[in-house]
Amino acid sequence: MVKSRDKNEIMVLIVRLASRLQARADAFFRSYGVSSAQYNVLVLLKGSQDGLSQVQISRQMVVSRANITSIIDKLEKKGLVKRLPDTSDRRSFRVRLTDKGRALIKEIEKAYFPRVDEIFPDRLFGKFKGMRRYLDEWIRRLEEKR
Repeated sequence: MVKSRDKNEIMVLIVRLASRLQARADAFFRSYGVSSAQYNVLVLLKGSQDGLSQVQISRQMVVSRANITSIIDKLEKKGLVKRLPDTSDRRSFRVRLTDKGRALIKEIEKAYFPRVDEIFPDRLFGKFKGMRRYLDEWIRRLEEKR
């Protein structure tokens, strides 16, 4: 049987790694005038021709609707997204990328993916690729136990 202390050491390492990655991501995206969360919303919208409702975005981002509203408000103020009435539900809006939002994503991605390669070298990726399934399972278990 694995000791709880050993499990905790692994969890602490994962938390430290996530914290450092988040700090780097925050600094990187801030240089483009957006937060990590705002960039993630833009990327979600990039993959959707018809846009997404705020509820759909909230579910995919795993944050509250109130937080999504604030994020979208800021993106809309910057001209990166627009809210349009949902033709199937008059009480709801669809959020879509603007041309300015698409242009910003392209600009960010030119610098972002080389940065990812720098931070996460191929020799490490091979070791972690096999762990992806286990990490996904762990995340699902944690989400189920909320």
